[in-house]
Amino acid sequence: MKKWILTSAAIVLLLIVGASIVIQQNTQSPEEAVKEFDKAVSTKDTDLLSELIVPDNEKAQVNKTSLQAFANYLQSNSSSLEAIEDSLDDQLKEKNFTETNSQVSLVEDGKELLFFPKYKFEVKTMELAITGEQEGEKVTLSSNGFKKGLPKEKDSLYGPFLPGEYTFKLSVKTDLATFIEDRKKELWGTGKTSLLIDSEKMAQSDEKVKKDLVSAVELFNKDFSRYETSEFQLSTFSNATQELKSGESNYGEGFEEIKDALDEIQSQYEGGVVNLDSLVVSYFDGKWKANASAAVSYMNKVKVSGGKEFEDLSYGALRDYQLVYSSEKKQWLIDGMDEYDYDDDEVENWEYTQETNPHNPVFKWTRDGKKDEGSYY
Repeated sequence: MKKWILTSAAIVLLLIVGASIVIQQNTQSPEEAVKEFDKAVSTKDTDLLSELIVPDNEKAQVNKTSLQAFANYLQSNSSSLEAIEDSLDDQLKEKNFTETNSQVSLVEDGKELLFFPKYKFEVKTMELAITGEQEGEKVTLSSNGFKKGLPKEKDSLYGPFLPGEYTFKLSVKTDLATFIEDRKKELWGTGKTSLLIDSEKMAQSDEKVKKDLVSAVELFNKDFSRYETSEFQLSTFSNATQELKSGESNYGEGFEEIKDALDEIQSQYEGGVVNLDSLVVSYFDGKWKANASAAVSYMNKVKVSGGKEFEDLSYGALRDYQLVYSSEKKQWLIDGMDEYDYDDDEVENWEYTQETNPHNPVFKWTRDGKKDEGSYY
């Protein structure tokens, strides 16, 4: 009986020793762990990376998107990869497997069977701060790879993230419009980096904003024929600011002195060319403002009292417009306009332009008060 017990104990001991040897053989050495890490990065093997990497902040999401961002950055930035490899080599030489100042450190992460160390690669995470928001703007950041949404510490501060090369979808909601664009951002280093919001730049490149500005200029140009045939009353402009409408027109004062000598005035906007390169959008003192330039052409005819023929006073002009956006009316309003003479060569040198509709009605003023605002020539 005693001999059987001794034999059984020996067998158990042999099994334990054998199992320990097998586990030790299957447990990665630090050198093997580094080789696996290099392989995972070079092949962008996100499954393998997910087994090897641990973030220094447990709130960071380790998923396919963040791991791809990590691998993509290292493949595109050889100097950063070399710095990590040099630091890992130093750890192997010094047999020091604790956190270092490097972006990636080889650390012990528990033990197998209480004896054999396991190794992981601890990665320093990053935070992303949103900067440059204007008062009243609502900024949101998102990414398709984060199903639960991006981690967020507080307003305008996102993270923690695994370091890497990310593409975020940025949404900036303003009184003028909601601007959405894809932004690439490299998150690398330690601590926090920033993503600058420039809503002026976003508005400047937004196609709808450009379209709305051109439409506002066009409406004003069309209304100018009404203005010229309404005894130069500024109130006839349908998209002018109240300040402009309530101002005084120098033309109006002059017209009072000569209108008794006139029988009829005709005015028709014949179209123009908007210089798209001149469109400048800015945000100042809580208001969206813009500048624009256009070359315009008008058919103008005047018949003096007792005359039989019309005198042709048709003209072309270069106009610079000042606009302000009304968040109440949801439209651009003309706040001022300067007019100059120009030559054709000047307009021909404009690179990006948009021609406007030349088909507009003829507006009339007559001394007897009869008007015809619906005819076309």
